[in-house]
Amino acid sequence: MRCPVCGRENNPDSLYCNSCGARLTVKQPVKGNKNTIQALIIAVLGIILLAECAFFVVTSNSGTNSENQGSDSAAAGSSDAGNDGITTDTIVGTDVDVEPENPVDTDSSSEPEEKAIPANVDIPDDASTYNGHSYYIFDDICESWEQAAEYCSSRGGYLAVINDQEENDYLYDYMLEIGYDEVFFGYSDWLEEGNWKWVGGHESGYEDWGINAEGSQEPNSSNDYEDYAHMNSSMHDGHWNDKKFGQKTVCFFCEWDYEK
Repeated sequence: MRCPVCGRENNPDSLYCNSCGARLTVKQPVKGNKNTIQALIIAVLGIILLAECAFFVVTSNSGTNSENQGSDSAAAGSSDAGNDGITTDTIVGTDVDVEPENPVDTDSSSEPEEKAIPANVDIPDDASTYNGHSYYIFDDICESWEQAAEYCSSRGGYLAVINDQEENDYLYDYMLEIGYDEVFFGYSDWLEEGNWKWVGGHESGYEDWGINAEGSQEPNSSNDYEDYAHMNSSMHDGHWNDKKFGQKTVCFFCEWDYEK
């Protein structure tokens, strides 16, 4: 080792110059170079290993997804092929709704809804029916219009209330069909002369008063007892007349809000 002061060569292990005694500068060996290189090699190998693992995971997932898609497509195709003609009645234990090929139309709005008849409603078996209502002509069981109203009510109905021309025509034809010439219904002014009202507070804006044989417009109240409306064949076409109940006839229409 060369002395930096006198330039003399000394033994490599000398700390001081053998000639001038100056302290020699010893170059310390660099430590750790080998360890550093080994660490770098390990790090590089680790990176390579991680990259290979990541590549393997990606390629594996891609293959799995492709298989799943293929399985789903095959299952969908099988399902479509097997669903021909299948209705909801043939599927058991599934939440999947399958529309039937020929769905049944359950809309019955075009037909009147049939109401259940309560136990207290007593409609004769041979009653006539129209527009969801039943009608029947009773004869010789009541002596007054008031009794007739009570009788209809006791059977769960009421003296007939006429609401329009069609219903009036129907009742007139029904009357003639079973052989009656005149029948009373639920319109009167017995509470107040000239103030005609429907039985039981029913509302109807319909009237069909006729002209009698003398050419007089009905109602004419020709006596104090003509307080009840009725239709008769002599007025033709179902036109109405006011008359005393029990004069020649005690026939009356009962009506029910149900079809027998």
